[in-house]
Amino acid sequence: MQQELDKIWNGWKLGGLLGEGSFGKVYRIERAEFGHVYEAALKVITIPQSQAEMRSILNDGMDEKSATMYFRSIVEDIVEEFVLMSRLKGNTNIVSYEDHAVIPHEEGIGWTIYIRMELLTPLYDYLREHELSVRDVIRLGIDMCSALEICQRYNIIHRDIKPENIFVSNLGRFKLGDFGIARQMEKTSSALSKKGTYSYMAPEVYKGDTYNSTVDIYSLGIVLYRFLNNNRTPFLPAYPQPIRYSDKEKANVMRMSGEKMPRPCNGEGRLAEIVLKACAFDPRERYESASDMKQALKGVLYEAEEAGLAYPQGDRLKNEKAEYVSTGPKPEERLPRHTEPEPEEEQEEGTRFLFEEPAEHRKPEPRPKPEQKPEAKQEEGTRFLFEEPAEHQNPQPETKEPEKEEPKPEDETGQDRQTAAEEKEPLPEVLNVKPGRSKKKAALTGIVLAGLLVAGCLAWQGYQKSLVKEVPGLTGMTLDMAAGAAEDFTLVEKEAVYSDQVESGKIISQSVDAGTVLKKGDTIEVTVSKGVPPVETPALVGLAADEAQAAVESAKLVYQATEAWSDDVEAGRIISQDPGVPSTLAPGQTVSVVVSKGAELVPMPDVKGKNLEEAMQALESAGFISCTSKEAYSDEVAKGLIIKQNVDVDARTAKNTAVELTVSAGRDPEKVAAEKKAEEEKKQKEEEAKKAEEAKQAAAAKNSGGSTTTKSSSSKKSSSSKKSSSKKSSSKKSSSKKTDSIDSWDLVN
Repeated sequence: MQQELDKIWNGWKLGGLLGEGSFGKVYRIERAEFGHVYEAALKVITIPQSQAEMRSILNDGMDEKSATMYFRSIVEDIVEEFVLMSRLKGNTNIVSYEDHAVIPHEEGIGWTIYIRMELLTPLYDYLREHELSVRDVIRLGIDMCSALEICQRYNIIHRDIKPENIFVSNLGRFKLGDFGIARQMEKTSSALSKKGTYSYMAPEVYKGDTYNSTVDIYSLGIVLYRFLNNNRTPFLPAYPQPIRYSDKEKANVMRMSGEKMPRPCNGEGRLAEIVLKACAFDPRERYESASDMKQALKGVLYEAEEAGLAYPQGDRLKNEKAEYVSTGPKPEERLPRHTEPEPEEEQEEGTRFLFEEPAEHRKPEPRPKPEQKPEAKQEEGTRFLFEEPAEHQNPQPETKEPEKEEPKPEDETGQDRQTAAEEKEPLPEVLNVKPGRSKKKAALTGIVLAGLLVAGCLAWQGYQKSLVKEVPGLTGMTLDMAAGAAEDFTLVEKEAVYSDQVESGKIISQSVDAGTVLKKGDTIEVTVSKGVPPVETPALVGLAADEAQAAVESAKLVYQATEAWSDDVEAGRIISQDPGVPSTLAPGQTVSVVVSKGAELVPMPDVKGKNLEEAMQALESAGFISCTSKEAYSDEVAKGLIIKQNVDVDARTAKNTAVELTVSAGRDPEKVAAEKKAEEEKKQKEEEAKKAEEAKQAAAAKNSGGSTTTKSSSSKKSSSSKKSSSKKSSSKKSSSKKTDSIDSWDLVN
């Protein structure tokens, strides 16, 4: 795989395997540059995922061509999703996608997709090192709702929200991954058979009914339910009972059939209501949008003070119901927030609010006592506490009205009436004061009351001061540092922006100036730096090397070049670049380019004397293109053999150069015909000469036949002599003819 990685993104080195999901494997990759090591995650997806999947498609009736088109369409759809993912890059709660490459398989049908994205910690790995609190679960829900808001903005339905697709950044933010891939991979025959798919699936998706974006809200609700329920999804046996396969099947059946879900064991009051609403069987009963669910969760997290609740330090989720202790002021002691009382919310029976103190830990509030009326009769020498002495009282004239009393039994005496009065509710505590010391006691009582009043006022002022705090300066801090410095307030990240001045991950500004006094729990919004703004990677392919270098350096990036042979790109121009376009880089990062050296030069082979087929094979093996331009007559080279080539033998020539070959057409037919005609004419002349000689000899013989007999003896001698001479002459002529015939043969040949 390292070889493939070098071809795609030169400089990145393959690390260890991080995990294996439903659709592929994830590896750690890194690149060292200028003394820094950059890390990223590499996801590798294979289409089709196995040969068995390919056979399954073929067994369904598709031929090989149709199967190839089918899987290719899946790859094309995934690539379209990558284009969309590049638009989502930079969102706080979505895994940032950097680049991708699709490599076709050399043998058989298939493609391997390489996806480079930011390196994050998987949620389950994070949980091995960090205990999860109720606050963390709520924040997870808020972050996932933020991710789903982006989804709904781009009309995306994720359909695969589960803990395996949730990641944690180094700043503690939760991010949603595997965007776009889930929908397209479900088209493959093996995708839905993967582990964990049904556990978070909405019922309408499982049944194949029409669905909308609320299926993602349902899946998120199941995720929150699980973490609030001792890591168990709805309807599974309670911890610590073991879970069997039949239990999981039964739980899924109950969930898909619409059974009413019990509340999660660690979810209380409003939080339980939010989770159960998200998990509603009927989509119409769920939250209509992720924004609505997000606001509801924020209400639980940030407005807990409104209900007199507080998050304890130990709100960690154990294998039992979490205990929550109310440490905040009582409702009547808090600073008033409304001029008019708000109607109390109706609470269902058996439901209590999040972090409400258990009944066995609460102190009973005193019941208001009924208004007491002073008794008409008072013992002598006794007065009520704080009663004004008699000498300071204004005497009031007694006016008696005639009383109409009904007749009473004689045995009902004053003592009986006193006993009946004692049986009534006791009067306020009284103090016995002797008549002689009334003034002194009254003065002492006034002093005590004044001291108590002053102490009460001071205590009230101290209490009021404890409800407000001075806002600290947070600029330049990380979010974790700021959370510790502003622990008395609710810290909210308003936005993340680029900054040339403030380091990435640190606070640029805060909504409330340092030194301002606010009530505890009030919200402070901060703006966080994303570091130096990225720059667009310039398009370099096809440019001359010096032009490409100037473009890279003008963008404040680092130019790095290597050379390679190229049959298609002119020497000195850019063949490829990494990263490609469109993409962005931080200033100072490197753009790697490959500069063409032109076509590779190789020696020209000698193909003269070979037949055409052999010559073409020799040229193509050496990297050239054979081109037969013409035929030519040759007295030396047989027909069909190469006479000559237009490039000299052993001359170093660029590959793919077209070589012109001249093929022999044999001897020139006109020349051959002329030679034949000349030979025939020569033979004809020789025959005519022979005939003339024979005629001459016949005439001579005729003339010699008329001589006399007297001369016979001399004639005989003469004849004998002539015959002898004739024989010699004939012998000479015969010899001469033979010689001429030999010469003529030699001439013909």
